[in-house]
Amino acid sequence: MGSIPPPHTMEKRNYKRRSSTEIVEDLQARIQALEVRIEAKKRKDMPIFKELTKVRKTLGNFSQTCVDNGRSDLSNSVLAFISTLDRQSQAPTENVRY
Repeated sequence: MGSIPPPHTMEKRNYKRRSSTEIVEDLQARIQALEVRIEAKKRKDMPIFKELTKVRKTLGNFSQTCVDNGRSDLSNSVLAFISTLDRQSQAPTENVRY
């Protein structure tokens, strides 16, 4: 029979309590992030973003199909297009040229 291993000793966890200023700073950061989301939802072109999510998913599936069938060249082109769409969709609307 083998020997019995020694019992494991539990180490005490070191918890660091956040100070009230740290808590306030975290909450202010969360508030600011929520305000940015609210402003984004108020954009006039919001329906575009809803469709963009669908387009991004469909193109991602197409890109994977290209890779599966040995057409990584097409896959790379699709991924570059998706990247361009993402970058342009994040641009402020006042910079958009018509």
